Parts: sequence; C-alpha cells; structure tokens
Amino acid sequence: MTGTDQRPPDDPAGSWRAVRCLVRLVAPEECREAFLGDLIEEYDDFIRPQVGPRRAAWWLWRQALGSVPPLLRMRATQEVQMLKKTTIRSLLGLRLGTETFDARVALVACSLAGVAIVPLATLALLRNHGGRAEVLLGIGLAIVAGLIFLTMGLIIRHGVNRLSKVPLRRRRAEFACYLGGVGLLIGGFRALPALGLSPAGIVLVLLLVSALSIALLLLGMMSTLCLAQKESA
Repeated sequence: MTGTDQRPPDDPAGSWRAVRCLVRLVAPEECREAFLGDLIEEYDDFIRPQVGPRRAAWWLWRQALGSVPPLLRMRATQEVQMLKKTTIRSLLGLRLGTETFDARVALVACSLAGVAIVPLATLALLRNHGGRAEVLLGIGLAIVAGLIFLTMGLIIRHGVNRLSKVPLRRRRAEFACYLGGVGLLIGGFRALPALGLSPAGIVLVLLLVSALSIALLLLGMMSTLCLAQKESA
C-alpha cells in the first residue's frame, strides 16, 4: 500500500478514505497522488497534533471540498486540450472491429435501408392521402434512393481498402461531398415549414432531399476510388 492508501491513525468515521476517493474521482490522474500526499502530510504533521483527530477530520473535509472546483477546472482544461488534438485522422480511425467487419456491417445497413425505403415511402404517401401521381413519383424517388444505398454498401464492402490507402490530404473532394450532403439534408429539413406543402408533398420533398444527400455521399466515395485507381495504374 502507498502512503496515500494507508488510513491515518485516529481517523474518525473513515474520513481520510472518503476524502481520498473524492479526490481520485475529480482530480487529474497525474496530480492525484501528489495532492493527496501533501494533504496527508499536513494532516499528520501539523493539524491533527494541534487540534485533535475530530477537528482535524473537519479540516480534512473542508480542504477536500474546497479543492473540488479547481481540480475540476484543471481536469476540464485537460479534456478540452485533448479534444482539440483530436484530428480527422483519429476520427476516421475509429472502428467497431476490423476493416472487413466494419465493411460488412455497412453493407448490411445500406442493404436494409435500400430495401426498406420503398415500402416505407409508399406507406407514408398512402397514409397522407397522396394522389396517384404523387405515389408514383414517391415510389420512383424511393427506388432511386434505395439503389444509391445499395451501391454505397457495395462500394464500402469492396472498396474500403482502396479508400483507406488514399492520403487524407488527397480526399478533400470526398470530405467536401460529405459536408455538402449533410448540409443539404439539414437545410432541406429546416426549409420544409416555409414551403407550405401538403403532407404528401412533404413526404416527396423528404425523399428528394434524402436521395440527393445520399447521392452526394456516393459521389464523394467515387471521387476517392477514381483517385486510388489512377494512382495504382
């Protein structure tokens, strides 16, 4: 046991153990033991001999509770600094498992989305009393979106190795397409209330915006795959 793990003699109600747990909970890892060491040294050498164990326990609690705000600020500052150091490379490096496993998960997800979007869109249009033309147009948009989903899943499944080999600085077009797709999706959803459309018309706009957003994602992947193909040729 280290010095900070040992319970001081005449420690009423286990105050030191509770204070130690509190400090280790809120303090940054690199300064916990130093802080606790200084605290126990002052407690043992000066405070407890002068005022007795019970009043020393109150002093210990006051010191610990008074130190919580600055320790939390120190820890929050470190977390912010670590977050600033997080780069796109580290975000792209996040994995559920191996690249093959992640690619299979993406293929299954895209396949399910591609198959499910047609009946879901048809059901939404029928429930919102869409006319024949609106239903047919919605089914067409859903089929297009479903095909894009399926194509994206196949590209991820079979082209993930090529995508990962292209340097990040060469993938600016891909990332720009990703941002454009997300921006189009958010902007389209936010603009819906101002359009004053019928419920069936809202479903059609949602399908159109979703299809265009997914198409931008697919375009970004295709640009990187074409770049990888040129480099390997």
